[in-house]
Amino acid sequence: LTIKKCPNNVLTQRLISDIFKKNNIEKVIIEEGIEKIDYAAFFAKTGIKSIYLPQSLQVIDESAFSRCSDLTKIIIPNNVKHIGNNAFSGCSALEKINLPSSILHISECAFYDCIKLKHIDISEGITSIEEGAFGNCYALKRINLPSSLTYIGEGAFESCKNSRGRDNT
Repeated sequence: LTIKKCPNNVLTQRLISDIFKKNNIEKVIIEEGIEKIDYAAFFAKTGIKSIYLPQSLQVIDESAFSRCSDLTKIIIPNNVKHIGNNAFSGCSALEKINLPSSILHISECAFYDCIKLKHIDISEGITSIEEGAFGNCYALKRINLPSSLTYIGEGAFESCKNSRGRDNT
C-alpha cells in the first residue's frame, strides 16, 4: 500500500481505518509530503510487517503505531522531531530501532512492551528518555546511549534484564 496524499498532510485514524477495512496489508509506504501521523492512526493494525516513512515526516503522534503486533521494520527519518507517548508500544515483533538526533526526547512508554526489541541506537542530540520508554522490552541486549543524554526517567528500562549499555562518550 502506498499512501500519497491526505488532507493537511496528516494521516488520521479515520483515513487509515477506511483503507484497512478492505485490505490485508503487509507493507506500507508513506510518500513525501506527509508531515504528521496522527493519534492512533495505525493503532492495532495487525498484519503490517514494514512501514516506510518519508523524510518530510516531523511528528509521530501518541499511539500512532501502538499494538501493530506484526511490525518488524520501521526506520525513523532524520527530520522527525517528536515521537508521542506509546507511539510504538506493543509492537511485539519489532527487533531494532534507530532514533535520529532530530528527536530531543523519547516520550513516555514510546516503545513499552516491544518484547522482541533487541537493539536500540539513540543518536547524539537526544537529551532525555522519559518514564517507561523501553519498559518490558525483555529481549533488549544492546543500548547505545549518547553523551548528550541528561535525563533517564523512572522505569525507562524496567524489566530489561539482559541489556548492556554503551555510553558513546
